[in-house]
Amino acid sequence: MYGFRKGRGTQDALHVDVNTAKQALTTRQRSLFCMLDIKSAYDCVNINKLVDELLRWEIPPQIVRAVYELFRERHLAVTLDASTVIHRTTWVGLPQGSPLSPICFNIFINNAIRTTAAIPRLIVVNYADDVSLIAKGTDIEQIGSTVQDGISCFSNLIDDLGLALSPQKCKALMQIATDGSKSGENVGAGLVTNFGIHPTHYKLPKVASVFKAELFALQCALEIISTQPQSKYLIMSDSKSSLMYLQNNKVVSAMGEMWFRIRKCIANLSDLGYEIVLLWVPAYKGITLNESADTAAKYAAEHGTLNTAELSKFDFYFPSKRNALHEWQHQWSTGSKGMISFLKSKIIHGS
Repeated sequence: MYGFRKGRGTQDALHVDVNTAKQALTTRQRSLFCMLDIKSAYDCVNINKLVDELLRWEIPPQIVRAVYELFRERHLAVTLDASTVIHRTTWVGLPQGSPLSPICFNIFINNAIRTTAAIPRLIVVNYADDVSLIAKGTDIEQIGSTVQDGISCFSNLIDDLGLALSPQKCKALMQIATDGSKSGENVGAGLVTNFGIHPTHYKLPKVASVFKAELFALQCALEIISTQPQSKYLIMSDSKSSLMYLQNNKVVSAMGEMWFRIRKCIANLSDLGYEIVLLWVPAYKGITLNESADTAAKYAAEHGTLNTAELSKFDFYFPSKRNALHEWQHQWSTGSKGMISFLKSKIIHGS
């Protein structure tokens, strides 16, 4: 348990979370984090049940009695304006701001934390009323099942204490990795997730650029997210240029239509309560999900079913420019007439 204890502060709790994620990455495993928040935690503490927990810890009866007398009946006064004061009496909850409240709350939920942490392959990190459930491994279904067991166990235990989770604040971080690839004349886009969706492959027309494939993969990731429950989604891409392009508030190329569609999709999902985060992750850094996306994109380029994605003049412009330069270079190198021959002759004699 972290919080309000020497050597068990915020940085220590964060270190456990970050270190667990790094260990999973370095061992080519997947990790799933679920962040839980207890609704109105301090305000809903049952004082009688708190006393039971204190006695179970074998705290001296005189201290337990003092805590009980301090918290069992409190008189509250709320001033609305200069002349209106509302008085209330409460028999539940721990007072906010009291140095004794965090200690009592830690004791109150300690059994729920320890019992949940006993689930095999589950790591539990809590700071006050915020709890992280973490599982890692190679089997995504097993990881998800482990975290779900932890959620069910913890929810039932705190329900017995008169507490409940806050669904609006409880988040599981869903991850999607996207990539685009060009192999010879073939172009493909691929994506993989950590929440059970099978790797997806899209083959694009040969004239499509890798840049177009990267953007198309991001667009497809957003379309998949729109079919999933509301949550926080992290979309990872190794294409820094694509993410910078989407970040730009001005359309700077003929790819503007796709820029508009992606940004509009993100805005619509945000309005519906989704949290979308785009993250640049350098390629070939040992991140399993990103490497899987790279494999999916390469497979799509060679074996995927052709997707009739809309093409823009951007896709035709650069191949045409490249072919024109190749043709010019060929004529310069092999030409024997006119100015080209004269210049080549002068360069050779001058050397």
